[in-house]
Amino acid sequence: MPETHKQQLLQLATQYGVTIIENDILAGLAYEYPRPSTIQSLDSDGQVILCSSFSKTIAPGVRTGWVIPGKYKEKVMHLKYLSHCSGRNI
Repeated sequence: MPETHKQQLLQLATQYGVTIIENDILAGLAYEYPRPSTIQSLDSDGQVILCSSFSKTIAPGVRTGWVIPGKYKEKVMHLKYLSHCSGRNI
């Protein structure tokens, strides 16, 4: 997505109070350097939740991922806690 579109999308999400969940899982396969920026890197309010993983690029069997939750840290931590208590992986 072009940088201007990323900025416009973030502006609209902020204006309407919508959270963006950005999947950055294939960014390691970018053909250009530096790699394209994320919408989350433009976010100063914590409106964007960024998710990524090594599963598609380095170690498909490991299933290691991470999230940068922005202002939703407490909610994400609570969901992670619940998933461990129930024995299910989210």
